[in-house]
Amino acid sequence: MDLTCLDNCKNVFETIDNVDILTKIGLGTCHSVYELDGKYSGDTLDLQMFLFTKSKMHISSNNLRVVTFDNNQNVLGPFLKEFDNGQEVLFYQDNPNIFFEKNISNDNSIKILKTKNFTSQSKMMSVIVEYNNIKYLFCKGSPDKIKLLLKYKPENYDHRTNFHSCQGYRVISLAYKELNDDNETCNDLIFLSLVVFSNKLKPESKSVIRELSDASIRLKICTGDNLLTAISVGRECGIIDETSTVVFPVIEEHCKSIYDVDWICIGTEDFYFDKVKMAVYKNNNTNYKQDFIVACEGKAYDFI
Repeated sequence: MDLTCLDNCKNVFETIDNVDILTKIGLGTCHSVYELDGKYSGDTLDLQMFLFTKSKMHISSNNLRVVTFDNNQNVLGPFLKEFDNGQEVLFYQDNPNIFFEKNISNDNSIKILKTKNFTSQSKMMSVIVEYNNIKYLFCKGSPDKIKLLLKYKPENYDHRTNFHSCQGYRVISLAYKELNDDNETCNDLIFLSLVVFSNKLKPESKSVIRELSDASIRLKICTGDNLLTAISVGRECGIIDETSTVVFPVIEEHCKSIYDVDWICIGTEDFYFDKVKMAVYKNNNTNYKQDFIVACEGKAYDFI
């Protein structure tokens, strides 16, 4: 997995160089990466996000994670990622001869005071950090979750999220607020950026899926990714045919029954879904029925 770009709904950044300081702090601290004996370990997505910032980390004497953006200070040795199967991938720094100085100036460092880890139920994680004697709350998670917590949502937020997701990218959203009191709840957040990751298929994926399909084994995708990302990856790996029409339900707050649900069609031509007849038609022609595939999020599956 690689971090492809940052999208603040105004500009797209492929490097950290021109990114504002608050976004940089959020990327460098809102994660589950830890440093031990000169090595960084953590979730792949979190690790790639942290490395993207070119920041460094050490554990303070009072056991707090401390992050610095001074590029002249480095952790000695490789960055470590442990996979579930026991294999390890080492990310080496550019200059292994530069040592990390423990006596960092407070002005150049950010202390991570509290961490609330990601859960599948919350679809987000958060940290409270201190920078220049000011405390901030940073949250990152699914764009659908974070947008509900924003004080103001950019007009093109959903469009930009869908744009990246439809290309098969994994998208998370990053937001923050300054803490002026004891209110540490994740509300009234200020949007910072969409963080866009690419996760390429393994070389053998397509051939294995083709072999399973040829054996008449029915294939389905179960994933925690965005629905549009899952559809794109499904097409790329061959589980969903390139010409197949995919429909998925959109559950709004006003929906009381299945007949209130809106259905969206994704295909190569102009199709629409008749939710009464549960059929897909082409160009409003009721004499032409089209086979379709259903994609569904967990909450929508429970509803329908």
